[in-house]
Amino acid sequence: MSHLKTSSADNGTRVAIIKTNNEKYSISAMCKVLNISRSLVYYTPAEKSSDSELENKIMTIFKNSKNNYGTRKIKYELSKKGYRVSRKKLAIL
Repeated sequence: MSHLKTSSADNGTRVAIIKTNNEKYSISAMCKVLNISRSLVYYTPAEKSSDSELENKIMTIFKNSKNNYGTRKIKYELSKKGYRVSRKKLAIL
């Protein structure tokens, strides 16, 4: 196993080390040595779905309002076009 200070390496580096050495050593033992949880090794983040059509509609509405509309008015304009989107979702996009 590589000799590195656990405090100097970030979690991504530690997980990479564990995944490359999982044939030689047990994952549990490496997690204890590198001071990270086992669940972090098995965790894979979910992919974000992008709704580019909706984003384009939002940007079109916003630009047509001369960058003046907020989430309430954009939500109203989208509802007239048949879209159901929360204000929270609009603020994120």
